[in-house]
Amino acid sequence: MENTDEPIEVTRYLRELDAALAEIPVQIASDIRAGVEEELATLDSSAARERIAQLGDPALIAAEARREESEAAPHRKPAMTSRLYVVLASLAVAFGNYALPLVGALPGFVLVWVSPAWRRWEKITATAIPFATGVIAATYFVVAGVTSSDVVSSNSSDFYGPSMDDFGIPWFGLFFTPVVTTNAIVAGSIASTAVGVWLLVRALRRS
Repeated sequence: MENTDEPIEVTRYLRELDAALAEIPVQIASDIRAGVEEELATLDSSAARERIAQLGDPALIAAEARREESEAAPHRKPAMTSRLYVVLASLAVAFGNYALPLVGALPGFVLVWVSPAWRRWEKITATAIPFATGVIAATYFVVAGVTSSDVVSSNSSDFYGPSMDDFGIPWFGLFFTPVVTTNAIVAGSIASTAVGVWLLVRALRRS
């Protein structure tokens, strides 16, 4: 989505840069684009035009990136962008928590983060969604439990076991009760499955 507040020169230059970087590896292209965009975003029209002139033709920037890429190629690990790697990493994210609850998907996320097969925003999104889903689920069950008559009753032991007041546990201790923790893990695992499939589709489509 384009920023309608940025000078037209910047919008045009970034569009030309995107086109020039189309054949550059995703991670390198993303880093170049983000750096240029961040720098130009702070400039007014006059300063932006001057800086664009200094940066030069996007085609030359792409050519320089390709040259550096070709020089670095012998030192890279092509296996980290292969279809097999992408499939294994995505499946580890999708189903790791079912093999080992809570931390089973962690190796998959590590594989995703160290690979240039995905863009940075995709990695951040994929990592944040399961965590956020687990937190939201835990909060929901805590609120539902606190507002239920079973929990607010000092004699209740049906939903969370003994009342928190019986042990002097503050309200946030409800987040660590078995019911809340279990449901948060389940919700996060389901979200990881969806995220793993999404990562697989994104990488395979790009390749």
